[in-house]
Amino acid sequence: THEWERSEFLRGALAGFSQATRRVGTDDRKRLSWLLEFVYLSPEKIAQLSASERTQLGFDLAFFASRKPWELPQLEEIAILASEIRNGIEQLQRTTRWVFKLPKDSIVERIIEPRPKRRGGHTRIVGFQSFYTSDDFRTSFLLCAADAVEAEGTRIRVCAQKDCGRMFARHRRARYCSSRCSQKERDFRFRRRLTKTARSERRHRYYKNKMVKQFGKAMEKKVKPRPVRPTTGERS
Repeated sequence: THEWERSEFLRGALAGFSQATRRVGTDDRKRLSWLLEFVYLSPEKIAQLSASERTQLGFDLAFFASRKPWELPQLEEIAILASEIRNGIEQLQRTTRWVFKLPKDSIVERIIEPRPKRRGGHTRIVGFQSFYTSDDFRTSFLLCAADAVEAEGTRIRVCAQKDCGRMFARHRRARYCSSRCSQKERDFRFRRRLTKTARSERRHRYYKNKMVKQFGKAMEKKVKPRPVRPTTGERS
């Protein structure tokens, strides 16, 4: 039974880290994108997470900071760390410095390792890369966050959707942090461009064409427009 439980644990750990590799990413741009999602983690959002989501978050955090999942502090402390990093990045956006102090009793190491590249069925060393790590989780996480911001921080933008304001890592010509915000902005522009009557007529034409296509041309005269309810003013 003990061997079976250990094998189940190992399978779960491998699956968790495999998922974390895809979610967090291995290159600086993807790691920065994940970090900018993480910095909005609040105690309220943590409370809404299911048990499996909390477990996967632990693997994501451990993978990002190159630590073991059982070395993580409580998720409530993680939320405080997220807020600290968000404030630091916002300071950089205001062209000021982000200064964070590391615990005096933490050990900081700089690791230099070969950077391999596989090509034509062969692997060769194309250079070297270095990064900082620590025996303390908070220190290690802050160092990794600083590395990601330093490497790809020029991509950081604020979502152009007026009710959002979240930071995100820009890719190509993106102006919004998500497809949801992009769609919300398009909907807002659409409503602003057309009156309520014009929108109703547009929906009616779409529905009538759909019915004609599905049931034949005889439906064209049967589909009647609904009356537009009078309103005191258009919604902005």
